[in-house]
Amino acid sequence: MGDPELEGAIAIINGSYPEKGFVVNEVCKELLYVISGEGTFVTKDQTIKLQQGDQVLINKGELYGYKDAKDLTLLATCTPAWYPKQHKEIV
Repeated sequence: MGDPELEGAIAIINGSYPEKGFVVNEVCKELLYVISGEGTFVTKDQTIKLQQGDQVLINKGELYGYKDAKDLTLLATCTPAWYPKQHKEIV
């Protein structure tokens, strides 16, 4: 979007992401909105079943992942704007 304060994207997840372990965003806070599909959002401390209309807030530095996703379509917004080097897989 070209704005350094906010970024947005649509993500479609099937299966598990990542395949092993977790991912982390070292810089951004993310807000997810489930557009369609279903799946399970996991952190080290919780497991949340996701379905259409659900929202999830992911804090900067929080380890997370997805399991059993079936056409899980998410609107993901990030602040500050997302860039690839801040997103890492943690096995």
